Amino acid sequence: MNFPARMAAGALLLFFCLSANAQYTNWITGDSSDLVTQDYQSGLVLAGGGGDNDNAMTWMLERAGGGDVLVLRASGSDGYNDYFYSQLGVAVHSVETIRFDGPAAATDPYVLRRIEEAEVLFLAGGDQYDYYQYWKDSPVETAINALLNEKQITVGGTSAGMAVLGEAYYTPSSLGVVSDEALSDPYHPYMDVIGKGDFLEAPYLQDLITDTHFDQRERAGR
Repeated sequence: MNFPARMAAGALLLFFCLSANAQYTNWITGDSSDLVTQDYQSGLVLAGGGGDNDNAMTWMLERAGGGDVLVLRASGSDGYNDYFYSQLGVAVHSVETIRFDGPAAATDPYVLRRIEEAEVLFLAGGDQYDYYQYWKDSPVETAINALLNEKQITVGGTSAGMAVLGEAYYTPSSLGVVSDEALSDPYHPYMDVIGKGDFLEAPYLQDLITDTHFDQRERAGR
């Protein structure tokens, strides 16, 4: 069951999903209803991590056509809501963040409906293995791929969110391998959960690994 708390000034709706079966928490800034529009445009935003680039995020929001923006994440809270809704000067109908707290969220009807209704989808940072273990071969994977290739909206990702957008992906279940480890041993224990062509299907990213924090974290060798 969801319990909304309404704040008049910002029309901020905060929902905590307390059901053990739901396994998600969501926050809505703006209007919680679905705005049906055909004014959105397709596109990709690939952010390598660190601080957000205002110009890139503005471009992404403009492609929503005034519609609904959805942020998916597996840690953290609603840090993107106000930033997207009111700090970049782009009018959108709503910004909702859904945090996955467990794999059951990937089959939740509310989560799937909100993904389907989005005009922009943004995958936040965190740990890409969470996205892999929660979404792989799930209805959420199918729903995101439908946004990318059927509805054709703009989808963005930063850090872990960008790391899962390439056709080839590296989603380590433990520590991520660094250059000297990868170069000295291509079968290093940290080189697990590598896949290609069986997860998210973003256009233009065939045969690409979208690795992040590339220089800062010594990842060139991997």
